[in-house]
Amino acid sequence: MSGFEWFLAIVVVILIPLVIAVVVTLWTLEMARRRNPRNRPGGKVSGTKRKAVREPSDVAEGDDRTRHDAGETPEPPERA
Repeated sequence: MSGFEWFLAIVVVILIPLVIAVVVTLWTLEMARRRNPRNRPGGKVSGTKRKAVREPSDVAEGDDRTRHDAGETPEPPERA
């Protein structure tokens, strides 16, 4: 191979993917730095819990289905 072919092989096979990897890595690190601390795992504000909008009893008020205990398996409906 001539010197020009070696140059092209090195640029195309090594340098271009390396440049792409560095750019993507730097962009990802910048996005992580800008990320809201509230959404960051282990951040300053993590551990805050959302408050429920409705109580579970409010959701079940209009429901006429029978309730079962956690360990109990409901019987399947009979087929006609």
